Amino acid sequence: MKLSPLWLSITAALAFPALAQGGYALQNAGEADTSRWRCSDCSSDGEWTGTVGFGAGYSDNGGSTRFNNWVPANTGEGMVGSFNADLERHDDDGFYQKVKVEDLGFDRFLLQGEIGHYDGLRVRGSYSETPYYWNNSSLSAYSGSSNVQTSGDLKAFDQSVTRKKLDLGVKYTPHTPWRPYADMTFEKKEGTKSFYTSTVPGVGSVPGYMQKPIEHETLNASAGLSYMEERWMVDFAYRTSIFRNDYTALYYGPSGDPYMNQFSLEPDNEFHQLALSGNYRWDRQSLNSRIMWSQATSDGGLDAFPDAHNRKSQFKGHVNTWQVDANYLNRLTRKTSLKVTADYRDRDDRSDLDALVGVTRTEYDRTQSRLGTAVDHRFSRSLRMSAGYDYRYDKREYADREKTEDHTVYLSARYRPDADWSAGAKLSYQTRDGSDWHNSSSTDVNLRQYYLADRDRIELRGDANYDVTESVQLTAEAWYADEQYPTPDVGMSEGQDYGYDLGINVYLENDTTGYAYYNQQSIRSEQQHANSNEPDWGRYSTSIEDDITTVGIGLSRDNLLSKKLDIALDYSYHYGRGRTDTTGSGYRYPNNSSKGHRVELKGDYRLNENQTIRVDMRYENFSEDDYLFNGETANMGDVNQKYDGYFGFVTWEYRY
Repeated sequence: MKLSPLWLSITAALAFPALAQGGYALQNAGEADTSRWRCSDCSSDGEWTGTVGFGAGYSDNGGSTRFNNWVPANTGEGMVGSFNADLERHDDDGFYQKVKVEDLGFDRFLLQGEIGHYDGLRVRGSYSETPYYWNNSSLSAYSGSSNVQTSGDLKAFDQSVTRKKLDLGVKYTPHTPWRPYADMTFEKKEGTKSFYTSTVPGVGSVPGYMQKPIEHETLNASAGLSYMEERWMVDFAYRTSIFRNDYTALYYGPSGDPYMNQFSLEPDNEFHQLALSGNYRWDRQSLNSRIMWSQATSDGGLDAFPDAHNRKSQFKGHVNTWQVDANYLNRLTRKTSLKVTADYRDRDDRSDLDALVGVTRTEYDRTQSRLGTAVDHRFSRSLRMSAGYDYRYDKREYADREKTEDHTVYLSARYRPDADWSAGAKLSYQTRDGSDWHNSSSTDVNLRQYYLADRDRIELRGDANYDVTESVQLTAEAWYADEQYPTPDVGMSEGQDYGYDLGINVYLENDTTGYAYYNQQSIRSEQQHANSNEPDWGRYSTSIEDDITTVGIGLSRDNLLSKKLDIALDYSYHYGRGRTDTTGSGYRYPNNSSKGHRVELKGDYRLNENQTIRVDMRYENFSEDDYLFNGETANMGDVNQKYDGYFGFVTWEYRY
């Protein structure tokens, strides 16, 4: 496609009106060099393009499976290998195919494919497995297959869960306003978690672990139809989520009576939703709205618990929810805009009330309303400010406090002068009040749940950027938040969260870049307590302080060795400490802490146009100390993690 001199003249007049109105005529100038602007029609020969790679390496997690959450390897110590591919092909008529393989050969991998026509039917699918590891050094006196466990000697077990996910999607984009679509995801989780027990067979009344089997599936699916016009669109969708657990309960006991004790597991449940949404745009205004109806049901079998006194063999859970929301935006002028949001939600609990003998369950109905408004105004090319107000109303008839109301006001500003720096800030204030508490007695000590209690909260955030030179940029961010609970009887009375981020980005000559950052965060809270065994309730308070420090630095250099080598080095360090003090007794609990170092070195060496050698080397040193577990290693195992992990991998990649 060749660009004409007339097109160039019109473009220049729009971009440089002062020149167009002056005495200099662009038409009399020499013809511009448009060789770099030339373009040709997109075409494809139908051949596959992309990359394919094979890799091998060595991994040593230092005896802790936690290291495997960072690296793709899944072995404790030994050789590993993988296959990767990212390929696609396109035809002139719009038909295409895509294939992607990530880390096949590891426990954590992805297989993905897509086929279709850009102006027609498109189908995609993927399968992945993603493990997550806690540790493999915890002890349990119970072991067994499936959901029946018997007591015996203390043995170490592996706490990990693998998520197996199958994802399918269909989309059709014909040359009409109609747009049908459908998606389905099937997910299966397998593995072992744990929960605490107050006694350990053969040891005594000491804390211990019980193995919790994880065997359940979830099906998420959605289907919908959209109708799209230039200024408006409407969409109708159906969504569902179906959860099935292979086990209703966990049974454990001595070998002579393994069903002595029962522990309830997650029941089967389903979720169904119908949603009608749309938006409309006119002039400088737009409106988005949505109405949804959903139904959540659960089916928990009670016959699995022989010690329970049941009226029914199953507990039928049933909750219906209506939700309506809308967002309205009006650009009042070129400098001022108004935004209004509204949301209403009603939750109707229709679950069984009398499934157990002598127990009448409370209905957990809830109504929630929200209303927000915000005004944005640009005072100049450099200064923009926003102000807003949000209101939230919650009604929980079952709670200790039936009604709560939240009011929030905020003000923010962004200043971008015609200079090498910019800055912004936001100040917000929130207050919560509500109805009276349902106290059993005026003299009783009552727990004030933090989400129901009166609260005053103020938060201030600010950030700034400064370009020292064309090659060096400084960034900074700081925040402070304070919460006060004016009338805490028992529960949280105050809290603070404050800290700052500092960063520097460097862009040097010779394709060299670097960065460094420093983060400091402090979290404080105070809890009020009471001792029911004391005649005057023996009131005391607990102060909790958490401090987290994170530091990172990185450097990369491209086009070394005759523009064949790219190399990058990253290092990060974190340290966290937790302190707990009590007033009255003057007792100070030992500190909890965690510390970690991570180093990662990556390099790419291009053998030729088609072949590249990639190197990935990682090292992690991690340790943690929780005083609650230090004295319980004999009956709980090495819960605190401490390890040095190493990972090295080399990949040969071929580009088509």
